[in-house]
Amino acid sequence: MTHQSVDWKRVKAALIQYARVHSVTNSRVNCVMQVLPALVSLCGHYTKSRRMAVRIGEVLVSNQHPRILAPSCPDYTHEQGRYTFQGVGGSVPLLTRKHLRFLRKVCSLLPGSHVTILVADQEVNDQAICKAVGLTPEDFRRLIEASVRQTSKRVSGLGWEVRLMTQYIPQFLSLESARERELLADPVHISRLETDTIARHGLYRRIGQFTREEMLARTARTAAQYLVLGTFAQGKGMLICNHSTTSLSWYLKTRVGVLHNPITVY
Repeated sequence: MTHQSVDWKRVKAALIQYARVHSVTNSRVNCVMQVLPALVSLCGHYTKSRRMAVRIGEVLVSNQHPRILAPSCPDYTHEQGRYTFQGVGGSVPLLTRKHLRFLRKVCSLLPGSHVTILVADQEVNDQAICKAVGLTPEDFRRLIEASVRQTSKRVSGLGWEVRLMTQYIPQFLSLESARERELLADPVHISRLETDTIARHGLYRRIGQFTREEMLARTARTAAQYLVLGTFAQGKGMLICNHSTTSLSWYLKTRVGVLHNPITVY
């Protein structure tokens, strides 16, 4: 899908209607429309649709200085831009570094935006990942906390912050478990999860050896995380910055506006 495929007249019409309902002046819509096409053009294909442009535009109409969440992995080992899961460090993670370059461009178009990088500390509870990286959950968490400190030093001058996922969203783990159960109990979702699992085989092979059922459960857990994060961000009027991944489309079920950073790490 190309940038030219976005029908900007229809996007503007939708934003005018949104502004009317929320008692915002049309002048604010005009300001948003001056920057929204350029913002969308920075992003990957997932953002380049009328539906996603409207979602992002609604946030910008409501808030001149939007908040952006950027979920990131821990500092896993990597080769040629791909995670190998052979260890974990305490520095700025590969995905975070790639997000920083993208987010600087985003914030040049949206001055005053507030970025929060969320490090996925819930992965310390993943026994397979702990085994792959050769760490206890306690040592794994200590390295993640060190990574948060190092990343904070990198972005503090930009006015951005770095937080642990489960501290920023205290109910994250319970919400994740609930959504995972819902997905695995729905035949329609099972079909989609099976397709996603096939696409994620290469990633799973790098982590360990799993049965079909174990891989399906891992895929459901990841999808649940996207649903929880998307629902949280949309409810708070935030945008999400996310890399290319099979799970990206789960955000569609949450109405969150997604800034698709077109990079891969798996």
